[in-house]
Amino acid sequence: MLLKKQYWINLLLLLCATKASAQQVDTLVPTSKTYKTIAITALSTTAIATHAMLYTTWYSKEEKSKFHWFNDNAEWLQIDKVGHAWSTYVLSEISYKTLSKAGYKPRQAQNIALATALGFQYAIEYFDGHSKAWGASWGDLAANTAGGLWSYGQRRVWGKIKIPFGFTPSFGPYAQLRPSVLGSTLPTRLLKDYNAQTYWLSFIPNNWIPKSKWPKWLGISLGYGAHGLLGGHSNKFVSNGITYDYSAIPRIRQFYLSPRITLSHIHTRKKWVNTLCKATDYIRIPLPTLLYTQNQFHGRWISL
Repeated sequence: MLLKKQYWINLLLLLCATKASAQQVDTLVPTSKTYKTIAITALSTTAIATHAMLYTTWYSKEEKSKFHWFNDNAEWLQIDKVGHAWSTYVLSEISYKTLSKAGYKPRQAQNIALATALGFQYAIEYFDGHSKAWGASWGDLAANTAGGLWSYGQRRVWGKIKIPFGFTPSFGPYAQLRPSVLGSTLPTRLLKDYNAQTYWLSFIPNNWIPKSKWPKWLGISLGYGAHGLLGGHSNKFVSNGITYDYSAIPRIRQFYLSPRITLSHIHTRKKWVNTLCKATDYIRIPLPTLLYTQNQFHGRWISL
């Protein structure tokens, strides 16, 4: 859906605000009860404010309808669905870490973090369901649920994340062919161009083998992305009354195998350094990669 631009913008706003609430918890001391109040208030206020902004800037300008469903599961080679799962996973993870710092017990933090992430995403689908141009997507709901459970399930069973869910951006030539949909600037391309989004599941042996001598920072990742996407279903579209046909551009799925480096276990006296290290839990560092697409393998020295 074209809503994804605003969707990602609001996700980033929520992540920034949640990070700020975690920093507040670090700096305000009084009692555990105060910590918890600050964390819950920050998460709730941010979610409500973000949805209010979303409704005001986007949905209030769209034609309304009765709640209805829209099947977009075949669009964009399902990259948008993986994006839903990843964003809910990240929301759940950052909420969990904020709540844990505030003094909540692990199970309490897990439950509230899952509810926070899913509540935030489900509300967007509710808005979509009342927009005449779109509709609520059960595929989006399923992807949101899967992403939240990917965080919740691992922490509930293992007490930590053993299989991180990551993301990397990579930009190709396709956005310039349809900038109104895929973006015309670097930020909008990052948010709207599904050709530029690759998602990863990572396996780090040190997480699985107790007292392993395997480096904590080294693992392996499996990735999924796509190229050649100019529209949801095809590369033929109409813009300003003109028909554009780019059917000659193949719409292809891409699968990746690559080493994974994570630095989140590193702690220094510099908070900005620690933040960058923690970001490697969610955003993959570019490394040599083996690519499989169109029944062929390709090697890349450096791949996002």
